Amino acid sequence: MLQDFFNNLCNRVNADHAAVTLGNSDGEIGGLTISDPPTQAEVQALRDKCEELAEDVRALSTLVHALRGALVSVGVVKGVT
Repeated sequence: MLQDFFNNLCNRVNADHAAVTLGNSDGEIGGLTISDPPTQAEVQALRDKCEELAEDVRALSTLVHALRGALVSVGVVKGVT
């Protein structure tokens, strides 16, 4: 239902959109093994998962800003596009 609303909204404002694919799933970062002291491989695995998470946040931020702009442009919410 939300996808239909989003598609309809984007069509009304002629906005292009793509599905946001997230790299991290539940428990991926928390499930990483960390020894005491951590090994270089464990730290690199944590770094890589954090980078995936940062990419997810950037993708969602882009989507939220596009949605807000679309909602403002069709008058659903007030604001400046």
